[in-house]
Amino acid sequence: MNSRPVAATDSGLAEQDKLSAVLLVTSFTRSFAMLSSDIAAAFESADPTTARVMPQDGELIKKLTTRAEYPALHAVVDAGTFDDAGEFDGLDHDFRFGLERVLDGIETLVDRQA
Repeated sequence: MNSRPVAATDSGLAEQDKLSAVLLVTSFTRSFAMLSSDIAAAFESADPTTARVMPQDGELIKKLTTRAEYPALHAVVDAGTFDDAGEFDGLDHDFRFGLERVLDGIETLVDRQA
């Protein structure tokens, strides 16, 4: 991602595209915040089995799909992505990763307008 800041007013985008870009970033951020809140609430619940939800997701994926049909999905499960159910560090990484991809896309759009 380019480190130069681009103000919406200086982007060269049409006004509707500027609004759409802002809505895209806002929607991504809000959706991720809701997901994070839901996950945190699940782990803070009184149900002691909640901490086992994510590892069960990995096992469920293995049961419902085949490695031949979904090799990339099985690679994610095999890498232990669902194993550390109590760790939220991954969510920070996931948020940054997603936001950077969204901003990369907007930057590409701005560069095409130049």
